[in-house]
Amino acid sequence: MKRQSIKAHFNFFTLVIVAALTVITLSVLGGWIVNLKRYNQVMAQYYSFNTLSKEISQAYVDLNSHIQNPSPELRVKYSQSMTNALETVTNIMENAGDADIYYAMVGIKNMIAEANTVNGEIMDRLDLDSFNDIYESHMESQTLFNYINLRLSSVNKLQSEFMQVQLSERTKYIYLTVAALAALSLCMIFLVTAFGLNFSRKISEPLRQISQQANELASGNLEADDIPPQSLTEFSSIAASLNKMKARLSQMIIKIREQSDIAVKLQKSELENLRISNDLKNTELRVMQAQINPHFLFNTLNSISRLALQAKDMEVVDLIEALSQMLRYNLNHINRAITLREEIENMKNYIHIQEIRFKDKLGFIIENHSGRMELQMPCMTLQPIVENAIVHGLKPYNYEGAVTVAITDQEEYTLVSIQDDGIGMEKQDIRRMILGKPEQGEHTSIGFQNVMARLNTFFGREDCVNAVSELGGGTEITLKLYCKRSTPHV
Repeated sequence: MKRQSIKAHFNFFTLVIVAALTVITLSVLGGWIVNLKRYNQVMAQYYSFNTLSKEISQAYVDLNSHIQNPSPELRVKYSQSMTNALETVTNIMENAGDADIYYAMVGIKNMIAEANTVNGEIMDRLDLDSFNDIYESHMESQTLFNYINLRLSSVNKLQSEFMQVQLSERTKYIYLTVAALAALSLCMIFLVTAFGLNFSRKISEPLRQISQQANELASGNLEADDIPPQSLTEFSSIAASLNKMKARLSQMIIKIREQSDIAVKLQKSELENLRISNDLKNTELRVMQAQINPHFLFNTLNSISRLALQAKDMEVVDLIEALSQMLRYNLNHINRAITLREEIENMKNYIHIQEIRFKDKLGFIIENHSGRMELQMPCMTLQPIVENAIVHGLKPYNYEGAVTVAITDQEEYTLVSIQDDGIGMEKQDIRRMILGKPEQGEHTSIGFQNVMARLNTFFGREDCVNAVSELGGGTEITLKLYCKRSTPHV
């Protein structure tokens, strides 16, 4: 930074004052222009209402004159008046400064258009029918005319109130401008005083900062702030040297600390790698233990089915067939979207197995009123909910009860309701199930949370699943299968 003379300081001060005056003057002038423009808009809007009223009145004068003495000139004159009225309404709507005025003018515009249509029919039928035949239309037109005038009077009142508010705001702006000019005068006095104080500070402040920095370095404090750039050459050179010395000392200490931190991190990384390696080995062992060949399972079930068929035990054959279809469904469809039809068939296979298992204890009711059987949805959605209803809703009743599945089409989605008449849940249990926080040994909320997460992700919504329950009154789970997906790539 170059050393500055007293002359340079004064020149700088003068430029600041001129710049400040210029900015404030332009701001005040711009405010006056905007204020005047807005005032003219308000006045023009006010006069537009008078013009609109005159055009409507003139149009109806021309209409009545045409009815009494039909002539092409009067009809053209009427059409011109109505066109002018509609243009005036449009102009008022475009420049409306208040929402109430805008929507009121929308209604007036619609009534003028309706009146123009009725009046056109009157003039078209005037040559074919007598006045008595078009009397009802004429009365309808007069009623519209009265409504238009009534609404115009009401809107004109709103415009007057709006104009008063605008004029009041303009007056406030004038007062603010005067106050700003007074504040500007005070600012000029303040700037002149501040300049004198700043000039003396330019000598005393650098000395104080350099002395303080030297004391901090002597005491070993390297966290102190750097000395800011100085306007005088001598002070600037001393401050830069002290700042560089402090920076070099800080860098040396930082490098030593970084080397120490790197050594510690390397040791931690080696330990973490060993832990991950052990976890991977354990995981591989668990995966190998859990593996099963699907083809071997299907072949085994097929062999059992043949033995049951030879023994003419059709119930066992049906049970094995339903189980095979469920296994095949889970393996073939788990990674892709399926249709509502396929999901219902899988649910029916599960229900068939449970009906055979529990005989007459369990009752199942399926009410399918949907016409959207090809609607896309995630795999394994309905069966887990039905299973939860049996295991957690009817198990306390020794599996005696009924599960009802109702499928209906709504406008934006297909609603699937799965309801049981089991033990039900309290509010805190429902909340825990939705949040996916089961108690120890409880798994129903995990399956429910999985279905809810997959549905919400599939449709890109947050309201696909809902649960309603009452202790002792059963539980109802509702699923929304939306027709349109906001995230079709999922």
